[in-house]
Amino acid sequence: MKAKVEFGSEFSGMMECDRGKFGVGVGGLFPYDMMAGALASCIHSTFRDILKKKRIEIEGCTYSVEGEKRSEIPTHLRTVHIDVVVKNPSKREGVEDAFNLALKYCSVYFTFSQVAQISHTFAIE
Repeated sequence: MKAKVEFGSEFSGMMECDRGKFGVGVGGLFPYDMMAGALASCIHSTFRDILKKKRIEIEGCTYSVEGEKRSEIPTHLRTVHIDVVVKNPSKREGVEDAFNLALKYCSVYFTFSQVAQISHTFAIE
């Protein structure tokens, strides 16, 4: 894991990592945007690995992540809710179990769970 982030005098900059460049701050992603994306990405990567082992294919998956920060300092997350919709699995049996395993093994989910209450909804279309 590595990233180089360069800012000017304001909160507007560029982050460069092995995968490319991304705007950060005004005109780009804010820290909690990146955290929400990291959570959904980690869960999905882990979920896909488990589905492959179970020989279940899916057409896609949508994650909507919302969180609430504490007003007390430090203002870390108080709650996080993840709404998950799995699209067109090759078989329905085992999909939700695979997702629950993904939550158990996702390192970003584990990290968030140390400071926030995390809930989720799960649906199959």
